[in-house]
Amino acid sequence: MTRLSTLDWILSLADHADFGVILRMNRTPLLEALRSGSRSARRRYPVSDSCISGRYWKPAPAELDGVREATSADPDAEAQAFLDRPLDPHREAPIQQFIAPDRFVVTRAHHAAADGFSVGMWLRRQFRVALGVDAFSAGDERQEPLRLRASHPHPRPQSAQSIRQRSAESGRQRQEPRSQALWTEKDAGPFKRRWMTLELADTFSSAALAAAALRAVASWNEMHGAPSCGMSLWLPVNIRDHRAPRFGNGTSRIRIRSAGGLEDVRRKIHRGLRHAEWSVPADPWVARLPLAIASPLARLYLDRPWADMGSVVFSHIDRWSGAGDNVFDGVDKIELIGQLHRRLPLAINAATHRGRTWMTFTYDAGRLSPADVDQFADLYRARL
Repeated sequence: MTRLSTLDWILSLADHADFGVILRMNRTPLLEALRSGSRSARRRYPVSDSCISGRYWKPAPAELDGVREATSADPDAEAQAFLDRPLDPHREAPIQQFIAPDRFVVTRAHHAAADGFSVGMWLRRQFRVALGVDAFSAGDERQEPLRLRASHPHPRPQSAQSIRQRSAESGRQRQEPRSQALWTEKDAGPFKRRWMTLELADTFSSAALAAAALRAVASWNEMHGAPSCGMSLWLPVNIRDHRAPRFGNGTSRIRIRSAGGLEDVRRKIHRGLRHAEWSVPADPWVARLPLAIASPLARLYLDRPWADMGSVVFSHIDRWSGAGDNVFDGVDKIELIGQLHRRLPLAINAATHRGRTWMTFTYDAGRLSPADVDQFADLYRARL
């Protein structure tokens, strides 16, 4: 059994805390080979074949391999239904797949178990076994549990000057206004996660893509007569406490806002990594309470109205474990279906692979229409 970190335990109680990765391929590995690769990946990374019981990951009930096959003439509609259904890590393994042979592989993961980096590790293992590059049992020694940083990634200040600098930094953060919400015409209706993906004409750095996103969200609000000052991005950061890769959810978030250009965004990302309140306490008092008391308190924490989670979600995966692996030669397109929140109706997720970059705009169709998202995507491209 593996004990959940505080971060994973809180996420296990959240609504819609899952994301998806779609690999569009003209030729996928054979279905039975992918099933074998899935079983091997689950053996290699036991959390991906576990369910949550209390505060622990325990082996899932005898389950197949978590792989479903398309059975209709409209596999895209089936994939949408697969991504729409609830994914409850208390009842099923937190990584599930839907496959349309020679069209696409959809991988869905709960954030309590894995982040995008770990899903890349899992897929690489699956594909290498499916294509016969690795034996089913090769390297099956189980990795030690993921450890997260419990404090900021910079040394404790020793001099009076560094203490003053840190105090000034904290003061600036406290004085920053609350992030402005993204304008939506509709009030929040029933949650419906939908997405659209476009390929960019060129490749860009993460900072350049983030700067364009900040300009686009400000322009979007201006177009609709809504306040545009204080727009910000909810950006993932890696908080693993390991030099070597480890499977699990090693991601927290920082807010990035900017009124300047590319260099200003770069500086603020660097500053956020060093000073923002991204870390999660190793063992807060609420996690030591009985579950019947702790779970409702954690839900209240997740839904606290004063929490500032930015205006939109943004991420860019430009380096992943399968980038240079020949088993992914057949990938024609990558779509990253982002995690949303009732206060975050839009997620902008980019993936770069072999010199090509795709932007996926995941949105809550209860608040944004397909026409809205098309218009926003045009704004985004115009600001790159």
